[in-house]
Amino acid sequence: MSAPNVTAVVVNWNGSDCIVPCLETLLASDYESLSVIVIDNASTDGSPELVRRRFPGVRVIETGTNAGYAGGANIGLAAAVEEEADFAFVLNNDVEFETGCVSALVRAAAERAD
Repeated sequence: MSAPNVTAVVVNWNGSDCIVPCLETLLASDYESLSVIVIDNASTDGSPELVRRRFPGVRVIETGTNAGYAGGANIGLAAAVEEEADFAFVLNNDVEFETGCVSALVRAAAERAD
């Protein structure tokens, strides 16, 4: 049986100063079935371009307006459903991860699936 597909949704607004460590630590995860979507809420600091340049495997969705955190999260979760994610989680652009964090989240979810 293959590992569940997990999508991390990172909501961003003008986070060029913090999104790089967030994505670096997330992409260093030991979990192999992980995709990342950055939802950009109309940043004016070059964040979307920075993410595309530094992390070409990360999908960037630009909202064109500041949809707020909840609005950005909803857009990202809809995209995760389109990608057929088994699990999705939403995070802010300043979160940094331990290598085993996603694996631990998936294990915990599986234990509670009954």
